[in-house]
Amino acid sequence: MNEEIIINDEGIEQIALKSYTQSAYLNYSMYVINDRALPNLGDGLKPV
Repeated sequence: MNEEIIINDEGIEQIALKSYTQSAYLNYSMYVINDRALPNLGDGLKPV
């Protein structure tokens, strides 16, 4: 993803809302798929 992070004089990072939401949604969806939707060997491959 093309993210342009701008740091202002006060040291605060600024990023476009669209870039942030795309990245955050992708990270969350991968978490849900990997940790919640796929069966886990640790619990006997039972779905959650």
